[in-house]
Amino acid sequence: VDDLAPGTGVSHGEEGHIDFSSALANTLDPICSICGSEKALVIGRESGLIQRYTLPKLSLEKKYQINCRPHSIALNCNSTKLSIIDANALLSMFDFSVAGPDGSLGQQLVFEVERKDVWHLCWASDNSELFACMEKTRMYIIRGVDPEEPVASSGYICDFSDLQVRSAHLDEVMKTPDNPPDICTSVHEVKSLRDCRELIKKVVIEDCFKFVEKNPHPRLWHLLAEQALEQLEMDLAEKAFVKSTDYQGIQFIKRLKKLDSEPKQRAEVAAYFNRFDDAEKLYLEIDRKDLALELRMKLGDWFRVVQLLRTAGGAGNDAMLERAWNAIGDYFAERQKWQQAVTYYVQAQSHEKLVYCYQILENYSGLEGLLTTLPDGHALLAKLGEIFLNAGMAEQCLKSYLRCSNIKAAVNACVKLNQWDRAVELAKTHSFPEIDSLLLKYVSRLLEEKKLLEAVELYRKSNHSLEGAELLQKVCQEQQALQASPLRLKKLHVLKALLVRDHQERLKTLSQKKGYDSAQSSLDGLLHQDATVTHTSFIQKAWH
Repeated sequence: VDDLAPGTGVSHGEEGHIDFSSALANTLDPICSICGSEKALVIGRESGLIQRYTLPKLSLEKKYQINCRPHSIALNCNSTKLSIIDANALLSMFDFSVAGPDGSLGQQLVFEVERKDVWHLCWASDNSELFACMEKTRMYIIRGVDPEEPVASSGYICDFSDLQVRSAHLDEVMKTPDNPPDICTSVHEVKSLRDCRELIKKVVIEDCFKFVEKNPHPRLWHLLAEQALEQLEMDLAEKAFVKSTDYQGIQFIKRLKKLDSEPKQRAEVAAYFNRFDDAEKLYLEIDRKDLALELRMKLGDWFRVVQLLRTAGGAGNDAMLERAWNAIGDYFAERQKWQQAVTYYVQAQSHEKLVYCYQILENYSGLEGLLTTLPDGHALLAKLGEIFLNAGMAEQCLKSYLRCSNIKAAVNACVKLNQWDRAVELAKTHSFPEIDSLLLKYVSRLLEEKKLLEAVELYRKSNHSLEGAELLQKVCQEQQALQASPLRLKKLHVLKALLVRDHQERLKTLSQKKGYDSAQSSLDGLLHQDATVTHTSFIQKAWH
């Protein structure tokens, strides 16, 4: 801080390296205050030296000497003036744009009336000449060097913008810090704003326009524009919006001029000032319920939309009512109130959102009811089939997939749910060729896991009784080698024989369906049996 030359940010050693030794060295003139803005950083030192740095480069721009110790400093909104409160609570100003006695820019200014006992100051964020300061228990708002009448206050100034000073009473906050009262903050208006409000109430709008021209400020222009709108003075309101650089207000005036009646204009003005109930009342008085509905839909007030649609002679149609029910359902769904959302989705017949809500609520009876109402081939049937599959509800899952003609998904669902009898039946009915390969894969996995009896049961369910009997014969041989109990061996052999009999009966049934007589059917069955069984004697000795 001590040895930096103006225009340089760092000092370098002999070899060009940055020298940080000066930053770590002690100083005889420490920093006692600091402030900054978007353009500059200013520090005050105990000797009365003011150093101004340019941002964002942070290079020293210039040093200024003042005749006091700066206890607290602050920059105005355009960084041209610096307020200084010294150790004796005396307020002074330093203007960077005014030439001093030596001809260089920068001069300390003292008020004609000495401002003593100042303990806080805040510049206006939108006016470089306006600031508020606290003297003991009084607040002064000063424009340049001219103060307004003081206001009794002991709060800390938080913000000064739009001709309003917001302050916080920390003493009240500290009494109940966890739940501070509303009275812990206060707002004070500048005199010009108060005068403008009084003029609006007492004089015509043209006189108010002249007053604001003499005391221009965006907040005053906006206040004047609002009053002109209330009186439907379009041209005057447009001028005020232009002065306050309010583009949205200018566009609103252009749209307002296109309306064909004064009640519509007044309703739009009421909506502009967020008086939506008044705007709706004006629309209903001129029998324009469609405009009232449009207003409520823009606001997202769908409950009121439903009320308007249900009134006698209400505008709109079933499609609009369905849209309102759907929006109300979305309102509850966003707040995770799924049961209330279901109530309105049912009225809106929003099937896709109903499926989602039922799934979250695990309301499978509701999903079953929805399944009966959907037409065949509906896109949601596949989604319902997937939900029922994950829940293990085989019958509902198959019904969903079959109604959307997705036979492959139905067969795969039967396989996953271990419904092999239904899988084989569907595969044969719809000529699905991949069922045998799926069956072999599943049996192979069961055999690898040494689950022989489960494999036998799978063969039985899939109408492959003969393969199950052959596998059961191997189980009998293994149990006999392990010297199992005779009763267990007897049960296994009886089960094997029953599987062989089921195979024989199924062959006879298939032959009869093809139109053969009973003798020819028996002969064909025996011939088919001899061709498919590796050991013919296996069937003949099943009951021996």
